[in-house]
Amino acid sequence: FQELIERRTLQFISWRFYLAAMAIPLYGAISSIWSITPAVSIKMSAIICGTIFVGMLLANISILKDFKDKILFEKWFVAGGLIGFTLLCVENLTNAGLSRFAYELFGLNRDIRLTNQFGPLIFNPGMSAASLYLWPLGLILFRQYSKVIFIPVVGFCFLGIFLGVSTAPILALIVGLSTMIITGLANRFGPKLLVFATAMYTLLAPAIPSLLPDPTDPQSSLSRYYALSDIHRYMIWNTTYNHIKDKPIFGHGLDSTRALYSHEDRITTEVNMKATGESAKIFAEPIPLHPHNAILQVWLELGVVGAGLLAFFLVKILNLVQKVTRNHWEAAVCYGVFTSGLTISSLSYGIWQSWWLGSLFLAGAFMAVTIQGSANKNVTAL
Repeated sequence: FQELIERRTLQFISWRFYLAAMAIPLYGAISSIWSITPAVSIKMSAIICGTIFVGMLLANISILKDFKDKILFEKWFVAGGLIGFTLLCVENLTNAGLSRFAYELFGLNRDIRLTNQFGPLIFNPGMSAASLYLWPLGLILFRQYSKVIFIPVVGFCFLGIFLGVSTAPILALIVGLSTMIITGLANRFGPKLLVFATAMYTLLAPAIPSLLPDPTDPQSSLSRYYALSDIHRYMIWNTTYNHIKDKPIFGHGLDSTRALYSHEDRITTEVNMKATGESAKIFAEPIPLHPHNAILQVWLELGVVGAGLLAFFLVKILNLVQKVTRNHWEAAVCYGVFTSGLTISSLSYGIWQSWWLGSLFLAGAFMAVTIQGSANKNVTAL
């Protein structure tokens, strides 16, 4: 760390940016005063601070200074990406055939549920991480190879994700691509619009359930497009909103959501699937561990104060993109991976899950080295 300071390699990302990031877990530590789970709040605050600090070092260490190192990094990055997406395609096409073979061969835990009637479930987290990995991979491929290679390779990687069971990574890529195109073509007002939309989404997120069509409303024509998982999320978000109303200013305490309900609080809810005309049952807690929406989770646990800090942090990320990128299309790619990560965070996983926070920081580190150091010296713009 001392060597990093002496070499001034920590200049890529400003300290103000990390202070903005640290403000959230530090406020989370303060929330232990009124938290329903004070010890958990303190522990999670320390974990998040440590994750941010490691992410800071990772992003700065990844800014390769030597041209040979950049070439080596990009070659191995492409190689790793091709291997990973090839395995994803094979596993999705064979319904987790390689994993099932490995589990049987080595006698691993047979209680793990690998698949369902739609396909392999075990890869859902990996698919989400892959959808973020694809952005720096695609940028490297675009810079280093011709369109004859770039288009089929990126298309193959897209296929690996689209073959999966989870729709969140697919939607994330669609939102990310749309954001990239809009901010790239409308580079004057596009980034400003994204900043405004991100801030408004963060501050007004509790209004989401009331804006969505109620699946139980017989007059709603849009609710017929709900899948069972969509209805379940609607129910979770509604319950989350009710808890937010109880403590809207300061929240219930950092990482306190999982303490609101336990397995003993599971209830069976019978819903009518308008798309098929059939009925189905959902057996789960009103909020199973987390609200499946990062913004709502921050609102629930840290209130409007935490939501304001999060909005400030997200806006700092978007403003930072303008400072570290060399042209508006490079910035547009960064906006794409940003909205991809935000989309998945708004639909899946708890925001404090270590593997997901790590995936977001890794994506940031990979983008950092990619935008700052193309191995092709002649390429400075898309």
